[in-house]
Amino acid sequence: MKAVFLYEGKSIDYVPVADVAAGDVVVIGDMIGIAQFNIPAGALGTVALTGVWNVEKDAAAITAGAKVYWNATDKVATATVGANVLLGHAVAAAADDADTVQVRINDVVSTVTVNASAATEAEIKTGTDAVKFVTPKALADGANEDDGYVKVNQAATIANLTDAATGAQIATAVNAVIAVLKTHGLIAAE
Repeated sequence: MKAVFLYEGKSIDYVPVADVAAGDVVVIGDMIGIAQFNIPAGALGTVALTGVWNVEKDAAAITAGAKVYWNATDKVATATVGANVLLGHAVAAAADDADTVQVRINDVVSTVTVNASAATEAEIKTGTDAVKFVTPKALADGANEDDGYVKVNQAATIANLTDAATGAQIATAVNAVIAVLKTHGLIAAE
């Protein structure tokens, strides 16, 4: 079965195990909801999943745009990750002496975290099974392997290839690849 649209999801049904007061932050797994009305224990109610809310915070300052987490033990918003659940982003700065912070709840797009380290020149040349990243850098004339990259003289490389029996075919293929790389900005146009 394919997915079938049910509703926008700005709020969802929620049945609490204990009484929930209007304005209470509710943790549902890794998701946050805020009760707009009182919900008695065991009764069906709704919690909001969107919007900007004034939320009580801890004593630490929170900068505008920072990720804000919900500390369910102390029942306050915080900039500290720890075991806290992501609440959203601060839409305005809140000083350390402020009682609340304005938070746009559940606005964080899922991201993929890659645990990687920089690849060495040898790993780039030979390949490696470990997850690595390569940081591009601009090449000045005369850059060499000591800089982590090799500047290739494209014209000389193509001329050398044309000396081979199938050189003309190789040169045509290489020129096509270089043109595509230049078009997409992956190598500098000369």
